[in-house]
Amino acid sequence: MRGNVLIAGGSGLIGSRLTQLLLERDYGVAWLSRSRDTKASFRVWHWDPAKGTIEKGALDQVQYIINLSGANVNSRWTDQRRKLIIDSRVNSTRLLHKTLREQSGHDVRAYISASGISYYGNSEEEWMTEEVPPANDFLATCCQRWEEAALEIATLGIRTVCVRTGMVFSDQGGALPVLAAPVKAGIGAALGNGQQWVSWIHIDDICRIYLHALENETMQGPFNGVAPQPIRNQSLIKGIARALHKPLWLPNVPAFALRLVFGEMSSTILHSTRVSSKRIQDASFRFNFPTPDSALAEIYG
Repeated sequence: MRGNVLIAGGSGLIGSRLTQLLLERDYGVAWLSRSRDTKASFRVWHWDPAKGTIEKGALDQVQYIINLSGANVNSRWTDQRRKLIIDSRVNSTRLLHKTLREQSGHDVRAYISASGISYYGNSEEEWMTEEVPPANDFLATCCQRWEEAALEIATLGIRTVCVRTGMVFSDQGGALPVLAAPVKAGIGAALGNGQQWVSWIHIDDICRIYLHALENETMQGPFNGVAPQPIRNQSLIKGIARALHKPLWLPNVPAFALRLVFGEMSSTILHSTRVSSKRIQDASFRFNFPTPDSALAEIYG
């Protein structure tokens, strides 16, 4: 066995696929879960970051921690929801930091945390690299606080990596099925002016980045989890239609209509985020799906 991996948020879109890949590569896997009813074939430890509790023994014999936990951002951002989105990420990280600090003799060698390219805000046409400072909108602030909490774990002498994830292409969840649904129904259309950049990644490639971060001891700090070729929203919708063999004939959905329906959350689909994958490629990572067409063909082919 290569080592034991503890995943927080393992039942989500990325966590489920990542668990499969880890098991295939002969890693031991356990989950941290707030639910006691998880039906898994491996050990599931209970925790409650909001209450600051974690089941005793959860970190025993663990070499790697991957933290994917966090409340879904795809609901209207009331003040209460904003607090939950940030607290679910920051408090889970702080609880792991506290547990690691207090547990002498643990064997944790690396901590890999999710983050998001929302860190960069609306970049318009500019390429975003890991050296760019965070924007000042809500999601950027959320990502910044998330990463700051993760870096506290680095102060314990544990190698820490933050993966700033783009739009994940999968037919099992995330944004792609939402975009594909109206296309399948014959009413697909670009969103806003359609020229905003979408930085995306195939589900298998983002999971392989987590594996790469786990196994590559030179990796530390933030890495953009995006494919090398961002795509404009209009081209993405056309690509989905081609992959599904569906026509597109409707005009773009205007930005004001999206803001009316989704409020401030509409920024997640109207902002342009053109993000570079150079740093992860310089760390010897190679994409299986470097282009949008190759990813969509695999998913819908």
